[in-house]
Amino acid sequence: MPRVPQVDVDVFLQLSPEALRARLPALVAEQVDDALRSESISAELAELTASWSDSDVTSVVDATAAVGVERRLHTAHPLLRQAVRVCCRHLLAGSTVEGVEHLADAVATGPTAVVCNHQSYIDTNAIDTVLCGHARDELANRIVSAAGPKVYEGLLRRLVSASLNTIPVPQSNTLNHTTQLPGRKLARQSLEAVAQSHAAMKEGYVLLIFPEGARTRTGRMRPFLPAVYRYFKLPGIRVVPAALTGTTELIGIGERQVRPGACALRFGPPIDVDEAGGPRGARDAAQLAVSQLLPLELRPDS
Repeated sequence: MPRVPQVDVDVFLQLSPEALRARLPALVAEQVDDALRSESISAELAELTASWSDSDVTSVVDATAAVGVERRLHTAHPLLRQAVRVCCRHLLAGSTVEGVEHLADAVATGPTAVVCNHQSYIDTNAIDTVLCGHARDELANRIVSAAGPKVYEGLLRRLVSASLNTIPVPQSNTLNHTTQLPGRKLARQSLEAVAQSHAAMKEGYVLLIFPEGARTRTGRMRPFLPAVYRYFKLPGIRVVPAALTGTTELIGIGERQVRPGACALRFGPPIDVDEAGGPRGARDAAQLAVSQLLPLELRPDS
């Protein structure tokens, strides 16, 4: 697979509105490892960006520059959301969803968190795309992802992140491949992220967590991080398990281009935190539920 050169964030953000409208479709299409899909994406994005006014472009630039900089809820920029959904609709054609009624039931009841296995950088967009593709836009628009620092690195990830609702969260020091934070700083940022997540759920957002803390390196689901239970300490919260498969085939570890392909998303019945024995019990129940939604070859090693 050819290596796609990185585009400098600062250079891109200094482009004139005319130049940005002209450059953005090709920039995105260059990341797709399929000539026909790349051409289709470029053409549709060119038509979309041509409709943006100069003030629209300025707002896109501002959102891309700001996303993830402050440790707060970042809401999706509507134009970037539309643009990224155009791309993902082509990339993820044929994807399926099961059990979405479980998510809808939980949301109708009160505060809701979704816990899902983590295969690829495209996982959050895949969930968004699958929900939208099955006429569940109202659920997709509510999702806010707890996003680690790598989600905001580089121009393309920033553009994608600005198309989603996200809350920045620190990476756990238990993961050897991540930057290690001083203990007090990690604790402070973790507590801030939990508080912001609780506030978002109270406002009606659905918190999306990847409790493994990082993408799987083997394909199999990893154990959940112990501290994940803190997100479940909100009164009345229900936890919906979800399993996502197929996204490692789209973009794997160390890859930059995306191969079009279908993924499958499965939701399980909501877990009542109180009935599970409290937040820690809910974490353990959710880990088991997610693993049971996965095919055998992707379940954790026993």
